[in-house]
Amino acid sequence: MHGDTHPTALKVLQEVFGYDSFRGPQQAIIEHVMAGAMRWC
Repeated sequence: MHGDTHPTALKVLQEVFGYDSFRGPQQAIIEHVMAGAMRWC
């Protein structure tokens, strides 16, 4: 992820999985989950 400490969900989707964008509510769901996960870091 080119040196990013915490890459964005969209950047991971694009660079790791090769998709250009999320579908429907996927991005909001992932960001919500990651916001909770970041509390444990």
